[in-house]
Amino acid sequence: RSRGLGDVYKRQGMDAAEEKKLVVDLVKRYDYNSFIIGLCIPDEVRSAFFALTAFNIELALALAHSGTHSPDNNTLPAQIRLKFWSDTVDAIYAEHDSASEEGPGEAGNAVNNNDNDDRKSARRTPPPHERTPVSNALAFAAHSGQLDKFWLQRMVHTREADLLREQRDWVTLDEAETFAEGVYSSLMYAAAELFSGSSGGTATTSSSSSSSSSSSSSS
Repeated sequence: RSRGLGDVYKRQGMDAAEEKKLVVDLVKRYDYNSFIIGLCIPDEVRSAFFALTAFNIELALALAHSGTHSPDNNTLPAQIRLKFWSDTVDAIYAEHDSASEEGPGEAGNAVNNNDNDDRKSARRTPPPHERTPVSNALAFAAHSGQLDKFWLQRMVHTREADLLREQRDWVTLDEAETFAEGVYSSLMYAAAELFSGSSGGTATTSSSSSSSSSSSSSS
């Protein structure tokens, strides 16, 4: 069966180039239009764009492959996977904020304690955002100041709310609009922020709209 990167990333020693390829391949497989757009956008935001698009795909796969359409409508596996991504986003930005607040003195102390740090890191369990290629890509984009946490969490929480509705199918147009606004508008706003901060922002903003609409195939 089809699986997201969170399922297949179990190996150790994967380098950055391999992780980046897995992220791009995920987008190519599930959202080909966004893959083509990603090849045409400015280099400085391309990795963040693929990370954002792959994140949306992972959220969609969390629901698609977790029994939400089975006869017993078991939503627990999907809730666990969405909770993983929510915790991952929180961890990424908490680490980013902590690094931003660290002063020169603290950095110097870290250098002096390299040996201790190496021993600790060998024993520690990697946080959620260091366990999958998509989360690593998101962390890189967040630490580069290219992605806003608000849009990422809004995408997760919208899918969580939609998952827990008593009636699985949308009955009213308002329900469909609420989902589209929370997921695909958030995706579009986040992409627009990426492009607005790049040297080619004006020329590529329209591409983000195309990307958000094409990504609906992932839901």
